[in-house]
Order: sequence, then structure tokens, then C-alpha cells
Amino acid sequence: MDDDEYSRITAFTDMPDSPGTPVRAMELPPLVSQPLVSVLIPNHNYSAYLPLAIKSVLRQTYQHFEMIICDDGSTDNSWEVLQACTDDPRIKITRKSRGGQPSAWSAAYQLAEGEILCFLDSDDAFRPAKLAEVVHAFKANPQSGICTHFLRPVSKRGRPLGAPVPRILDCGWLAPTALNSGGKGNYPPSSGISVRNEIAELVFPIPEYLSRAPDAYAFNTAIFLTQVVAIPQVLGDYRWHGKNICAGKIPNFELLTGLIDVRAKLHQAVVAFLTSRFGREVARCVRLEDSESYRKLLLWLYVFEGQRNGYVRHHDVDSILGQLSPGFKNVIRKILISLPPRLAQTLYRAWARMPYLLPWRRSLKIRTLT
Repeated sequence: MDDDEYSRITAFTDMPDSPGTPVRAMELPPLVSQPLVSVLIPNHNYSAYLPLAIKSVLRQTYQHFEMIICDDGSTDNSWEVLQACTDDPRIKITRKSRGGQPSAWSAAYQLAEGEILCFLDSDDAFRPAKLAEVVHAFKANPQSGICTHFLRPVSKRGRPLGAPVPRILDCGWLAPTALNSGGKGNYPPSSGISVRNEIAELVFPIPEYLSRAPDAYAFNTAIFLTQVVAIPQVLGDYRWHGKNICAGKIPNFELLTGLIDVRAKLHQAVVAFLTSRFGREVARCVRLEDSESYRKLLLWLYVFEGQRNGYVRHHDVDSILGQLSPGFKNVIRKILISLPPRLAQTLYRAWARMPYLLPWRRSLKIRTLT
């Protein structure tokens, strides 16, 4: 595709209300007065945290829910923990051989009957008002098929760690922006995402090769189908315990390489979804190199490679630096790139620990896109 053709397609898809535009928000039917909420919980060897996750759902102020727990081939005593829950008719339990989190999500979804689906990782927990606030948000925004909220990072033992995540949540009709920025929006981890079933039907099943990013796939495909409503509250705890994909981990070469590979696989899956639904021309608008988060990962990988030859993964570093948006953090990134590798790596590791040290009461920011 030449530059003129790319510009024409980008301009075309950047106008969601124009006649003939292929990327449009779906029209959603009204919700019933008291929608059933299906809470999907995948679990693999988290018996230490699973009881708290289950208890956090049972303690909800909104009680019209079902809980579907899929044990994904655990080798600890998770199944014994789940067997103790069989007396509650609202809890459905299923078991399968180890297949990864995407397959566990999909297996749980097959049993769901709710109009609204909430995702909960088995090492996380909901606040008591979570389901009530999600139902209220969907009913107050009837054409939004995704709902998000902030999460509080906590330690293994539940001690608060730093500020809420993410730093910013996006809401509104995100598709036009996503088409021109690598197909990504700002969203929380799994336990902060809920979707209406009309959207879930089109997103599931989650590709099994996205074992480390099922939540990213669900969100980054759904934003091309529907609007997003973001709740400006912390409605769950997000546990950092060392097995998360990146949260709470100190950056190194291996971690960054893994994150870049995950991002590339996610992009491949989103492009395949867009191709199947909207066609190849629209899918081609979503380019991985247009994603600022991907560009930042490449810069950090360059810092930890330490080669200083001006290229990282066949990308020109000066070009990446020139594409960064204005802002204090990106000024810091440009300075770090210019420093000797060992010094840059030390300073970056210190910077990466800042989320542990930030005050808990950092303001919650929501960015509205149209």
C-alpha cells in the first residue's frame, strides 16, 4: 500500500458517522431492568487467593449474578477449594486440562447466561459495589458495550502498593483513534473490564496463542464494535505477586523482549479480527509501529541491549524518538537513551519502581474520545 492509499483509507475510517464507513459502533438493545451478571473466573494454581476472589463476589451489593469458575489444569488444591462452593446454586464450576488463560475464559463463557460479563482473575478481588456500579454505568450509557474502572495494586498479603492503575482510562468511541494509533486504547487489567454479551459473542473465543494477553485482545477488538464507558472509581484489587506478566517486575532484557513479542502477537490477532469483520483495507490501517506504547517498549529494549548502534528490532531509534508525543516522561526517555548503557539501565530500573512509591491518592483521570 502506498502513502496516498494509506492516507485515503485513514481519512475514510476516521469519520465513524460518514455514509459507507465500515467501522461503526453497534446499536445495542436496552438492558432489562435487573440484568444477570456473569462473573468469569479462570484459575490455575491460585488456591491461595481463590477463596478471597470468590468471597468478594458473594459480598456484592448487587446480588443478581452467577459466578463461573474454570479451573485450568491446576496441580495445587484449587479443585478442593472449588468443591467447597458447590452448595451455592449461583456458582458454576468447570474443569479442564491445562490450556492457558484464553481457553479458560472461553470455557467459562460457554456456560454464561448473563446479559453482562465481568472478568475476575482468581488472584484479584472486587470491591463490594463493583457489580452495582457496572450495571448502573451500562444502564446510564445504553450504547456502551464495554465498561472499565480503576484497580488498586496490592501485595501478596493485600497491602496497598502505589497508585491506582492504569494512569488514564479511555472512554467514548475509541475506534477512529485506535485505527490511527496501532489499535490500542488505555484500559485496566482483566478484573477492571466488563462487557455486554452482545459484544462478547463477537469477541469470543479468545485465540489460545494469546496466553499472556486475553484481556488486551478482548478490549482491543471490542473497541471497534462499541463505545466504552469508564467509571472514575477504584472497584477492585489487582494483586502483584511476581507471576504477573509485568506488574511489579523490575525491567530487564528478557522481560522486555517477552513484552514486545506479546505485543506483536496481540497486533496480529487484532488485525485478523478486523480483517474478518471489516476487510483487509481497514485492517491495514492498524500498524504496530503507530502504537506509542510499542515504541516505548522498543526504546527500553534498546537501553537494555546496550549496543548503541542506532537500531532496535530493525527500527531506527532516532525515528522512534521523533515520533514520541510531547511530555515530561518522553523528555526523560530521550535523555536516558543518550546516556551510557549501564547508567541508563540503572536509572530506568529506579524509574520503574516509582509506582510502588507514588501516593495512593493520585487523581483518577479519564480521557473522553469521540
